[in-house]
Amino acid sequence: MLSLLLTIAALAPTVPDCSHARVLFVRGGSGTGGFLEGGWDEHLGDIQNFSESNGNHGWGTLAQTLAQNGFVCDQVIEGPATNNTPIDFATFDLTPYDIVVLGSNNADYTTAQVDGIENFVLQGGGLLVISDANWGSYWGDAPTSDQPFLTRFGMIMNQDLGTYTLKRAAGDYVVNGTDMGNHPILIGPDGLPGTADDVNEFDGEGVSPITVRPATSGLNPVVLAKAKNTKRLNNNPSGGTVVPVSVDDGALVVVSAGMGRVAGHFDRNTFFNQNGAGTSIHRFDNRQYAINLFSWLAGGANGATTGTAFCFGDASNGTCPCSNGGAPGHGCGNSANSNGSKLSGSGTLSVGTDDFVLSAIEGVPNRVGVFIQGDAVMGSGQGAPFGDGVRCTGGSIVRLEVVFSNDEGCSTTTLPLAATGFVSAGDARLYQHWYRDPSDEPTPCAAGQGSGFNLSNGLQLIWLP
Repeated sequence: MLSLLLTIAALAPTVPDCSHARVLFVRGGSGTGGFLEGGWDEHLGDIQNFSESNGNHGWGTLAQTLAQNGFVCDQVIEGPATNNTPIDFATFDLTPYDIVVLGSNNADYTTAQVDGIENFVLQGGGLLVISDANWGSYWGDAPTSDQPFLTRFGMIMNQDLGTYTLKRAAGDYVVNGTDMGNHPILIGPDGLPGTADDVNEFDGEGVSPITVRPATSGLNPVVLAKAKNTKRLNNNPSGGTVVPVSVDDGALVVVSAGMGRVAGHFDRNTFFNQNGAGTSIHRFDNRQYAINLFSWLAGGANGATTGTAFCFGDASNGTCPCSNGGAPGHGCGNSANSNGSKLSGSGTLSVGTDDFVLSAIEGVPNRVGVFIQGDAVMGSGQGAPFGDGVRCTGGSIVRLEVVFSNDEGCSTTTLPLAATGFVSAGDARLYQHWYRDPSDEPTPCAAGQGSGFNLSNGLQLIWLP
């Protein structure tokens, strides 16, 4: 079968225009934050700041982590302290984005600007809101900036107070008697307990919990991880009233609104670079938490992944042929990405519209591959060793489309899949991306052990009329 990949390499290439989930981070303006830490802009959670000096120095590692998992990150900055101008979401074009992060924003936003974000969410966007005392010039600056947005989704942002860790084993995901630990953010996109993408512990340092108030929006926000001890109300700019937390207070709160999703997370420090004050993205399961959180937020209509992923080349599926296990939900690791290639899809699963697109990220850049369709699983859904990876699809194989990956190792289909694969409404089919990897020795395979090709995870689709 390797000869097939060598043969199709001579064909005219289809170069992909891969669609990644795109994230827009909103950062506070120069001189507007850090009132407890000297007013330094470095404390504003900048995604272009990679400093690992002691203290809080940005979200560069967070942006890098997201990029490694198929996201593209952009940033806009509010006006400086001299005018503290908000981003004009009333006119800002949000259509290229799947997620907006209200991070160190601390400007005052108008009703029309809040409308812009609400409409973005209702039409399928994801919104992440995080607050912190040092994202402002006084205690109430950041939560006051957040509140007009959160009011639309039944949430209240509190002021900064407290330091704690959320632990599955301690029952911190059990809220009002209900175990919320199986939510995709906490158990991972594979939905399987006990695997590498579970979030068993995450923490914050100087936290701003979120209070749910469903009656204010008509929506039903849900606490997934409990707040602890006490909270500081945002009722005084110089420092609000401290009261005990209740079952309505969360370290992580989520809600679905229209076709989109919203999450409130309790602390910026969870995502700071290495050596961040108190905590960082490297502690506990904070990194995996970030991946799961952003993946869930991208799961609205704008960034929906449709179908059921299966047959992973990670620790959940045994050993890859070269002991090259990939990241959770991916295929086996390759010479360009130790995570391995990840196959997903988006569009309408309708044989009538036939606009569904398959995308494989984190393959080998500028190499030929082929998207294949089968009608039987291999190895009872666990797959079988094949080349440097795991073959998931079997039965009657259809070679759908030959694609050359782009400079990022991403490949995507352009042909109508239903017509090309001869599928009818009601058919269940299995898909996989099979690609060349001629540089697979000595990494990920030892000399003499590489096969020159690898595969993504599998994806099952059930077609509709």
